[in-house]
Amino acid sequence: MCKIADVAVFLLLIICAVMDWKEKRISVKLLVLTSLVIGIFSLVCQNVEPVSRLFGAGVGIFAFFISRITKEAIGYGDDWLILLLGIYLGGGELLLLLLWASLLAGLVSLGFLCKKKWRKDITIPFVPFLAVAYAG
Repeated sequence: MCKIADVAVFLLLIICAVMDWKEKRISVKLLVLTSLVIGIFSLVCQNVEPVSRLFGAGVGIFAFFISRITKEAIGYGDDWLILLLGIYLGGGELLLLLLWASLLAGLVSLGFLCKKKWRKDITIPFVPFLAVAYAG
């Protein structure tokens, strides 16, 4: 059952990633659906300790705090998904996921810089990198 949950979470991340890449936003309906699915699977798959889930949620809440301070340099949709993934995966797995996603985003940014296609108004959506890191 937990393998099915992992695939479902991955598919929802892919849908969110495509929407984030195209529109630079994630619809509230999709975030609610993702919340419900992850919430249910978090209850069904008891493979993560409650303390780790709380730590993961804390990381997600911290991401909201950072977004607020930076005037949404990281969008609230990204933060919501980080919070959900923290609850689903636990704190340690979430931090590893964020590390890989950040490294991938950094490499893509470096590629833009090297090709001299970077401007101050360019933003890179983060959810696609979360999805790729989750797949890994």
